[in-house]
Amino acid sequence: MSKFSYLDMLAQLGIGGAHPGGFSASKDILSSELLEPETRILDAGCGTGLTSYFLAEAFQCDTVGIDSNETMIEKAKTRIKQGHKLQFIQASVEDLPFEDNDFDIIVTESVLSFVDTLKAIKEFHRILKKDGVLLINEIVKNDKLSNEEEQHLKTFYGIKKLRNLKEWESLLLTSNFHQIEMTPIIIFNEGDVEEGVEFQLSETLHPDAFTKLDEHEQLQKKIRPYFNEMMIRCEKRSN
Repeated sequence: MSKFSYLDMLAQLGIGGAHPGGFSASKDILSSELLEPETRILDAGCGTGLTSYFLAEAFQCDTVGIDSNETMIEKAKTRIKQGHKLQFIQASVEDLPFEDNDFDIIVTESVLSFVDTLKAIKEFHRILKKDGVLLINEIVKNDKLSNEEEQHLKTFYGIKKLRNLKEWESLLLTSNFHQIEMTPIIIFNEGDVEEGVEFQLSETLHPDAFTKLDEHEQLQKKIRPYFNEMMIRCEKRSN
């Protein structure tokens, strides 16, 4: 039997906005872009579809959300309303089921640290249109994080690799992105109900679901000094 993971917990509890800055940061980041009804956007690693829904509802964008977790996608699909240009597809960011040069914007929130980042970045470059925009919401480690602490975080969260700012910049440059901008994410009041974390509970929950959530919340308090919450914006370089 596989061990109940952090990502399993997110799926069963249907947690939306589980990324740096939460849903408030998503709205702030996306509202800074030129979004029109004809703008085609991929929400890569959409979870329960909170950000995707916002794009389809507030801006009427042609929005696609993808996630590798079946439970997340099932919950995301409940958000679709008549008139929305919104669809959800179960798929991996490492192998995207889209044609080349398909999207104007890709947004990915607290996803790339959990996958083969290089594969995902190459796929993003492939499906973005000329001068397309990639928006990455991620935690970025600083030099205060010890090797022992880093290994503990990787084990608990199932993280593939943690990167500092220079490593992110190097990865994006070598993957043929440019115009790289890195901006600290504003952390809003966690007690604000309107902007707080959303839950969509599964009918049957694993007995460790809320225990895992509590462990996550305690760990988050301890690791704050070792990370910066960053929004990384870059554009596809076209040769």
